[in-house]
Amino acid sequence: MYSTQSCPYCAKTRAYFAERKIAFVERDVQADPTALAQFKQLGGTGVPQVLIGDRRISGFAPKALDDALERLQQTARSR
Repeated sequence: MYSTQSCPYCAKTRAYFAERKIAFVERDVQADPTALAQFKQLGGTGVPQVLIGDRRISGFAPKALDDALERLQQTARSR
């Protein structure tokens, strides 16, 4: 997840993952120049930007997060 510490939607996304006990990697685009460069390469214009499998989810979108996580689980089961 590309984020900032001051973003309220990033905080909601962190809470979403914490409530579901989902591990994730967070990259602060304000504190880390490498994270900012990666974020820009992805075409990021706002935070949070969440990458799950081959999906990129912009903003706090619980339904989209649920769908992407379900798809990822289905893919893992079929292997």
